[in-house]
Amino acid sequence: MEARNGNSENCAVILFAGKFEVKKRPIDLLQAFIKANLPQVSLLFVGAGVLEKELRSQALAHPHIYFASFQNQTLMPRTYAIADLVVLLASGSSETWGLAINEAMCVCPAL
Repeated sequence: MEARNGNSENCAVILFAGKFEVKKRPIDLLQAFIKANLPQVSLLFVGAGVLEKELRSQALAHPHIYFASFQNQTLMPRTYAIADLVVLLASGSSETWGLAINEAMCVCPAL
């Protein structure tokens, strides 16, 4: 994962892991991150979907925004382990509870 490898260890990592689709709201997160202008923080998007091209386009000029392709469930513990903060913005009637939150809370920080 480039977010840790390309930055110093004291750089915090915000993680979005999920489908890049409207109801998951990754563009809202991207825009908020850009507006916040946090120099010691990286944003890592892990996933794929219809909004990927737009996300990558908007992130192009921002050196602390990274992308990783879809990760198999067996690889997700290492993905969650590098994150300091996991963000789940999903909304809508079909989004009752994000399993990603349960997964993130179960990861041992020592991984």
